[in-house]
Amino acid sequence: ALFEAHVRGMTIVQVQGCGNSHGWTEYVRGRQVPLNTIPKVQFDLVVDDSQVDDIVAVICAAARTGEVGDGKIFVAPVEEVVEAMAEAASEVRDGEVTTAVRDSQAADGSPIRSGDVMGIVSGSIDVVGSDVKDVTLECVRRMQAEEEGDTLTILAGSDLSDEAFEEIVAAIEEDQPDLEIDPHRGEQPLYPVIFSIE
Repeated sequence: ALFEAHVRGMTIVQVQGCGNSHGWTEYVRGRQVPLNTIPKVQFDLVVDDSQVDDIVAVICAAARTGEVGDGKIFVAPVEEVVEAMAEAASEVRDGEVTTAVRDSQAADGSPIRSGDVMGIVSGSIDVVGSDVKDVTLECVRRMQAEEEGDTLTILAGSDLSDEAFEEIVAAIEEDQPDLEIDPHRGEQPLYPVIFSIE
């Protein structure tokens, strides 16, 4: 029904919740177990203001059963959400570490040779060295010196061993004790380390 109403995109999520029904009670292995939430389906749509009334009418006509649990429809302006997300994204700075595949130049004009390890900060090659750990640590130092962040999210690439990744994280923890570190295996190719600071 929504596609017929010219809705071209939506997000559908399986969620748990409770409303006026407050869940129910089940018996598991002879014991009474209260289940305070029940499975529900959440649809998220973003539509033009001119479509809101028609879309709400289509949803009600297609989904209303008259039974408990029919659900609710919330309508809210998205401009505030978009502005808040844009502001949050602007506060995230990113970096990555990779190996040069040809000779080039860093942002400051210094030479880069094929095989050098490059630290790229917000799209600019700012650090050049021979060791992934040292280059990553120097990138983080420079970013923190420019503007101190609270959280570092760091992803290990597919070619970086767990041991090497743990050494990088430990070196950053020692050098930046006030920075919360959130390490993960990203398994990305070509970049042994990708990170962001916010």
